[in-house]
Amino acid sequence: MRALVERCCTDGYAAEPMQRRTSRRRRPLAVLFALAALASAVACGAPPEPRVRTVLFAVDGLEWRVLLPLLAAGRLPTLEGLMARGSYGSLTTIHPTWSPVIWTSIATGRPASEHGITDFERSGPGGAPLLFRSGDRRTKAFWNIWSDHGRRVDVVGWWLTYPVEPIDGVMVAQTNTTTRAELVKNAGIRKGELVAGRAGQVHPKEREAEIFAIAEEVRARLPALRQQAFGAAAETTDPQAASLFEASVWALRADAIYAEVARRLAREDAELLAVYFGGTDVVGHRFWRYREPERYADRPSPEAVAQLGGVIADYHVFIDRCMGEILAALPSEARVIVVSDHGMEASNVARRFPPEARGAALISGNHLRGPPGVFVAAGPGIPGPGRQLPGSASELPAVGSVLDVLPTLLALSALPQGLDMPGRPLPSALAPGVLANVPAPVPSHDSPEWLRERARLAELPPPTEDAERVRQLRELGYIE
Repeated sequence: MRALVERCCTDGYAAEPMQRRTSRRRRPLAVLFALAALASAVACGAPPEPRVRTVLFAVDGLEWRVLLPLLAAGRLPTLEGLMARGSYGSLTTIHPTWSPVIWTSIATGRPASEHGITDFERSGPGGAPLLFRSGDRRTKAFWNIWSDHGRRVDVVGWWLTYPVEPIDGVMVAQTNTTTRAELVKNAGIRKGELVAGRAGQVHPKEREAEIFAIAEEVRARLPALRQQAFGAAAETTDPQAASLFEASVWALRADAIYAEVARRLAREDAELLAVYFGGTDVVGHRFWRYREPERYADRPSPEAVAQLGGVIADYHVFIDRCMGEILAALPSEARVIVVSDHGMEASNVARRFPPEARGAALISGNHLRGPPGVFVAAGPGIPGPGRQLPGSASELPAVGSVLDVLPTLLALSALPQGLDMPGRPLPSALAPGVLANVPAPVPSHDSPEWLRERARLAELPPPTEDAERVRQLRELGYIE
């Protein structure tokens, strides 16, 4: 018993090299709960079950109508393997279908009216627009909940994680870090651009140099990555097509950085690793007219369709490869969940796309009508599908809502759900007996102390507007 207790109190510390330790805070309550559960297990003669490592892939704008033909053609081996041994279906989304709103709802299990992130930007002093930041969130996210229970969680690139929060693990922010002065000094700091010397991008601080070095390595490989993600189409000499690629390369850079950071973190011991990819959404916005030219009054030329019609598919193949490389660094018995915030579809079908058009005037795909998102899960605690791959998106089962993702993740991890979370664990994602091991729900994970700290953050002077990020959002048609 004494040996087991000592193991509980030191797990994750003594065996971890100093340079890899995260800034973990000992949490007396979490330790007491763990000791109580451990003592109960020993008294019953049963050792505590080892925790399953889980990876959560958050893929923006993933669309089943794009995925299914690629799966049938064998071009998505990672996703195909997960679906062959797991559960999958479509997820209803919530409105507005803005990424910061939905991804914060997925992370917290709460609607926007409660978590406080209602758009891309908010009004600052005098009505000046300011981008939402992590301190504007009013409820706990999964990285706070896992940390509260003494479980290491690594988070890479999730929406609204700048500035980073102190968690039991590593957090790499989706960096919207530019101030106007820094924009000039650094010639444009964009999403996915990690800037050495800028605070708030990496937690813990002692991991900054390592993460910045990874980002630099990826930047050096960007020309080759561009070829991998977009193929020969990226070498176009057509000015309008070239502008579409130039307006998408920042998303490729972000995804490639997050993928490499996550691949290296996967070698460590986090119970939950969450990584966000956004390029699927970005290329969907910009290249949908070439994927479905027959939908548009102003059709692109046959030559343009031949050159650019496969860009969206090729990028999905690239993300599937990124996920596979991360999974290769994890134990084979790891649990995997893939989720998107919404799907994508044709938009602006009656619009003219003259040769001189640029930026938001070239948007041809969107998600304003709320096309359903994607849910795929495989691994311990998740049942197999027991069905063949559907031939069309209309044949997919509707498994639940984006608000059900966190309750499902909590159930699979044997953590209590908050009664203030309106969602419920997805039945199709839980093997028989999983719910029997879930602790009784708690009224809320938002402790009074945490809420007081959030209120203090809300009173701090607002950050300077991120001009470069605002420009990106305008080009995508999200803000005026």
